[in-house]
Amino acid sequence: MKSSSKIILVIAGYCVALLIAFLVTSIYIAVTNGPDRQTYGSMYAFGDSILCLAIFGVASIPASAMTLFFLRPHPTFWRIVSNGALLIAATSVGTLAVYLMRPTADTFLYVWAEASPLRFFLAPLLAIAFFLCILFAPTRASRFALLCASVTETIVFVWVALLWFRPIS
Repeated sequence: MKSSSKIILVIAGYCVALLIAFLVTSIYIAVTNGPDRQTYGSMYAFGDSILCLAIFGVASIPASAMTLFFLRPHPTFWRIVSNGALLIAATSVGTLAVYLMRPTADTFLYVWAEASPLRFFLAPLLAIAFFLCILFAPTRASRFALLCASVTETIVFVWVALLWFRPIS
């Protein structure tokens, strides 16, 4: 298969995933249309954008798998991806640490702690992406690094979910 055919196939896969995400989000908006959606429009808009992102992330798995399969013979790519995954996972741990510290309002860390939920929402998608990379990584070192990054993202997300959804006593 030619390189141009591979690129077109991957782009088509991502376009289909984007259409699926928009379609499902539109259906969700139509089903939940009511007075609450009109009153709390900004909150619903944020929720809709998170839903669209999550659906796109799941629907783009086949296109991502094709991309990773096509890039399997390129060791430089896998070195960059595995090192990048470890760096991204380290930001997750750092964000969790700052979130747990609960810094005071007059510090730089306070801004980071306030923005940390946005990073936590990305953790499941990143864990899935890193796990998908494990399936196609050609070397043991790349697979191990990606596994560490995937497990780190999963642990951070579960930790935060347990904090957010624990019973209030």
